[in-house]
Amino acid sequence: EDDLDSTMRLGLLLVLAVLETVNGVAPVIGDVLLQNAAAPGTVMPAIGLGVGSYGIVLDNGTVIDGEYWTDAMCADAVTRFLKAGGRRLDTSLAWYHDLKGVGQGMRDSGVNRSDIFVVSKVDFPYDFNQTMEHFEQLLQVLDSDYVDLLLLHWPGAELWNFTSGAIPTWSVDAPPKGQEDCGIGPLCRQRAWAALETIFTSGRARAIGVANFEIRHFEDILELGSLVPSVNQIEHHPYWHQDDLVSYMSAHNVTLNGYAPLGAPDFMNYHRDLWPVLLPEHPTVRAIATQHNVTAANVLAKWSLQKGVLINPRTLSTAHMQENLRVLGSQWFTLSDDEVAQIGDIHQPLRPKVCPDPRIVP
Repeated sequence: EDDLDSTMRLGLLLVLAVLETVNGVAPVIGDVLLQNAAAPGTVMPAIGLGVGSYGIVLDNGTVIDGEYWTDAMCADAVTRFLKAGGRRLDTSLAWYHDLKGVGQGMRDSGVNRSDIFVVSKVDFPYDFNQTMEHFEQLLQVLDSDYVDLLLLHWPGAELWNFTSGAIPTWSVDAPPKGQEDCGIGPLCRQRAWAALETIFTSGRARAIGVANFEIRHFEDILELGSLVPSVNQIEHHPYWHQDDLVSYMSAHNVTLNGYAPLGAPDFMNYHRDLWPVLLPEHPTVRAIATQHNVTAANVLAKWSLQKGVLINPRTLSTAHMQENLRVLGSQWFTLSDDEVAQIGDIHQPLRPKVCPDPRIVP
């Protein structure tokens, strides 16, 4: 009971410390004490480094669709981020293709593993046994005994038809081979979540959560009556921000982690028919940046943080890493309530969402 009381006191202190209000503006979120399916005292840094790349390497060696991170590039970026003071790394085994580089960068940095918060993911909702096998492979490639946060990366058993224009369509009408008894919807999610619970209770993940889950996907997990996810990682930027989803997760003590906080401009730039104005180029964002004498990227990062969403921007630039870490505090600059609202009201383009839409997942 004393341990529980001390944990609750720690949580209260952290909430009071990080939900700081400056001159009546929206709160700036800081490092967060995770709740629900998280070991006591597990604190998630507000700023992370995203290592996933949108680029695709063609057979002739040409890279399209944005940056492509090799293991060597990733290792170098991770080392520099950790040496700059960053402590959270957002990774994936199957989708990001550079997990080996993450492990190498951690070792090259000289920072103790216990001081680094590693987020990784089960990349599809497999059945129980396949999920466990995926996790074992993940640890082997990362060369670590555990991860700090393990997420179920996607709520469906398969992916999407990305080339379908403004709204991708669900492209699977039957479970993938080997998953016939799992289905492509709720049962699949629930079996994978049961595996994550097993991993959590074994101590090989300090916390577990989900990614790209809509409210109805999340409710499938709640129906189990067991552990509640500690985190939901979602796409979040001014072109795509589901305020109802954010409110729902907050009501269930789920920490929101946003990816693509700048709108993935390297990817958008390859698809100007869908995104004629990149978010860092948007007149509203640039005007507010000029007002504060900062960059558009600084404003976009700050906007998510003041909306209560943790971020993990991708960057290969040491200067940008340092700026991302600096933007967390209120001493540099803070957006007013009106500025936060202006950015949130930016007109959406033909396709507001960068990544496939989980709302179409059964």
